[in-house]
Formats: sequence, structure tokens, C-alpha cells
Amino acid sequence: MSEHDHGDGDDHDEEGEDDHEHDGLIEAEFVQRDTVFYGGELWLDYELFEWAGLHFGVDAQFDAVRGRLDRGNVPRQPPFRYGAGLHFHVERVHGRVGFLRHARQKRTGALETPTDAYTMLDASIALRLISRGERALELHLNGWNLLDKRARNHLNFRKDLFLLPGRSVRISLHGRF
Repeated sequence: MSEHDHGDGDDHDEEGEDDHEHDGLIEAEFVQRDTVFYGGELWLDYELFEWAGLHFGVDAQFDAVRGRLDRGNVPRQPPFRYGAGLHFHVERVHGRVGFLRHARQKRTGALETPTDAYTMLDASIALRLISRGERALELHLNGWNLLDKRARNHLNFRKDLFLLPGRSVRISLHGRF
């Protein structure tokens, strides 16, 4: 554990964990402990059909991680997530629409609060304008959180103060040279 000077009124809890504010900023001190992590991730992608140059498919994903300390949960663990999507590509156009569900996180560490579940719906479409060998120029239209859900990132120290971005749309030009 590192040493640093605390002013009057700054206390450590009985496990040596310290979490308090200085000038509006959170000061957190982390110490190493023996722990066991387990988890995994799975990604599936399957082409359903091809017809007249149109390729149409589905994808699915799942990921989870869990960690335990002798006296409780590892802090700031992400909740498990699962999602699925539909995607296509034909000649110069490709796109995808899909959702990603973030489960409620109630297995919190010391000084943490639970985080509610939420589902994000995202979509994208791209048009290849120019393609010459390795060079390419694409026009992209992307949308995130299309359902405009109020969501919080459990890993963020300030999650109780700040929401994730609401509905967002972006048009961009991507080039490879």
C-alpha cells in the first residue's frame, strides 16, 4: 500500500480501502488481494443466405466475468452482456442493426452502488464510393442508442452522476490510402 498524507478527517476503512474527495475529485487507493476470476465470451456469425449478390446473416454475442475476494466481490465488475444483430452486404454497401443487453449489476464491491440493466440498439450502413486495390473511400451512417435509453456504465467511478450518451447519429467519411 502506498503512503500519502491525509488531512484531518480522512480515514481508511478496516480493510485499508480509502475512498473520499479532495476538491471535488474522488481519491481512491487500491491494494492488491488474492482473487479468482472466471468468465468467457462467445461470438457467433452465420450467413443465412446469398441471393443475387446479396449476403444476409445474423450474429450473436455473450460475455461475462466474475471475480471474488475473500470478503466479497471484486469492485467495478462489468455486468454480463448478450446481444444479436442482422447484417448484410452487397457489392458496395454493407450494414448492420443489432442490440446489446447489459444486465443489472448487483454484485458490487465496497462503496459501490448497483447499476440498472439497459439495452442499446445500434445501426450502421456504409457505401464504398471508391475502391482501387488497397485504397478505398467509404461513406458511413451510424446510429447508437437509437431507443434513447437512460443508461450508466458500471465501470465509471462517476456513474451515479453521468449517463451514457443518448441517441446519437454520425455521418463520416472513411479513407484507406
